[in-house]
Amino acid sequence: ALPPPIGWALASLAELRPGCRVLDPMCGRAGVLLEAARLQPLAACVGCDRNAAQLEGAAANADAAARQGALPLLLMHADATRLPLHDGSVDAVLSDLPFG
Repeated sequence: ALPPPIGWALASLAELRPGCRVLDPMCGRAGVLLEAARLQPLAACVGCDRNAAQLEGAAANADAAARQGALPLLLMHADATRLPLHDGSVDAVLSDLPFG
């Protein structure tokens, strides 16, 4: 897992604006998306992963963040090579690629 300060730095470099749509196509447990949501609470954060167990962890992490006032994440079971999104439908893509 990516340490939260690194996820925050990644999101910070994206210069997220209110109302933007952020995608993590391989979200894992949603650490990067949660940092993006903390940094820009008015962004719509979308996470995809093909691993159901990772998405369950992401949902648990998102629920915990929501109890602290964070906006919900949209999480989808999907392969990054075949995302269920229209071309041009996101403003920023952030990811901690799972390649070690």
